[in-house]
Amino acid sequence: MGGIIPKMVEVWELYCSFLNYPLESPTQNRILLYYDQGSFFMHAVILSGGKQYHVTEGQTLKLEKLPQEVGETVAFEQVLLVAEGENIQCGAPFLEGANVNAEIISQGRHKKIRIVKMRRRKHYMRRQGHRQYFTEVKITGISG
Repeated sequence: MGGIIPKMVEVWELYCSFLNYPLESPTQNRILLYYDQGSFFMHAVILSGGKQYHVTEGQTLKLEKLPQEVGETVAFEQVLLVAEGENIQCGAPFLEGANVNAEIISQGRHKKIRIVKMRRRKHYMRRQGHRQYFTEVKITGISG
């Protein structure tokens, strides 16, 4: 996806009005439209594993572990937003009939996260580690 110039489009107010969120957000969320030689790429916001992901076709990303096997296809039906150019569709909370298809590339575990609890001057220190499972997927199609 080289040579793609990100073009910022303010759809935060539209998105907030559909989801009844306050407009004063500290993160100032914006949706990116990718513009390349006069054509817009279709993109979507999906919900998977309790998190929202902004995806475009051909993108690979790591999600929370999914039960499917490597090589299988998975369809995400919880789509919050689909946009292509100036045509933006927002759901309340989800879009009816919108679908994002993906192919599972790999299953794995992230790097270890180290947790240290310590109370100074009390001779108390606990160490713990955790590796979260993930599923790496490649977005193959967006419809809606």
